[in-house]
Amino acid sequence: PPALVVCRQCLNRFDPASNGPRACAVHDGMFSGETAQRWLPPGSNENGAEVQFFWTCCGSHDQDAPGCVLRFHTSYDDED
Repeated sequence: PPALVVCRQCLNRFDPASNGPRACAVHDGMFSGETAQRWLPPGSNENGAEVQFFWTCCGSHDQDAPGCVLRFHTSYDDED
């Protein structure tokens, strides 16, 4: 069996020999929260204090959503 290493981006184990440009799925942004007021029309305050959480890179509201950016895995042994 191939020696697997840990990807420092997605934290999954991978075989360096089968690494490719779409092997690692990650989010480039942060999972963040903001009040709903941002998306309401001016003057409206309906549920404006409700906090909406989302990935800043793709807008997904699911913290466990698959990554929206595909790239090569990077191991902890790779140079920066």
